Amino acid sequence: MGVEMNKNQVAGVVVLYNPEIDVFNNIMSYSNQVDKLFVFDNSDIMNDFFINKITGIENVIYYSENKNMGVGYAMNYGACNARENGYKYLLTMDQDSFACQDLVDKLMQAFSDRPNTGIAAPFFQNKFSTKTPPKEMYTELFSSMTSGNLLDLAAYNKIGKFRDDYFIDYIDIEYCFRLKHKGYQIIQVNSVILDHNEANITRKHFLFRKIFPYNNAPVRFYYKTRNYFYFEKEYARIFPAEIRTERKFFLKNIIKMVLFEKKRVKKIKMIYAGFIDYKKNIKGRFAI
Repeated sequence: MGVEMNKNQVAGVVVLYNPEIDVFNNIMSYSNQVDKLFVFDNSDIMNDFFINKITGIENVIYYSENKNMGVGYAMNYGACNARENGYKYLLTMDQDSFACQDLVDKLMQAFSDRPNTGIAAPFFQNKFSTKTPPKEMYTELFSSMTSGNLLDLAAYNKIGKFRDDYFIDYIDIEYCFRLKHKGYQIIQVNSVILDHNEANITRKHFLFRKIFPYNNAPVRFYYKTRNYFYFEKEYARIFPAEIRTERKFFLKNIIKMVLFEKKRVKKIKMIYAGFIDYKKNIKGRFAI
């Protein structure tokens, strides 16, 4: 079954935030693979030239509330509109991802081949090719990044919306854990390669090893810290082994930041602020 037969069941959503012009090419790489593409613009400053280019795409529905509503809110906007328009699946994209031509077609096959699939995910590849895709057709994951995922909207109906109170960070991981807790699978389709460069990944050398820090903006460390602790509190008893793995990943990224990234003092302050706000049970957008 080809893309043309599949795409009438599929809508997409992409979340924008102050996009550069190359984001338009990313969007064009998958806009023709879905029947309708919801573009939710969280930008602080509206770029009229970019908006005109985006709205010129035939199947795009552009929407903005003229302020940053957060990733979870934008994802729910796309999911709810897709559901109301009768679509069965939702392709979720980040603005910095470029899709292969048959992404949707191959992801959809996973729902036929693997029962109880809630999300079919691609294999993520960055500009340094730090990982090699497995030879097997499918790999079952415990969580996946949002971009390039195909979400079964029937599963979305059952387990509920994305956590918009997280605002950004850990929204994708929390959602995957929720799916797993309800008996769904997250299936990685290893033949689907998605070019995705999170933040501003760079390559460093340390003791004869290659290290790849992400170089996130300082405020992201606020959200990563605060939301990690909310996430850990919710799932530590349900999935203890997986939480231990996530904790190691969280700490590893802090160490890489301290050793290799700029603006370390600001980032450490944001980590502290995130932890304090977790203790105060504060959610939503960081009050700068």
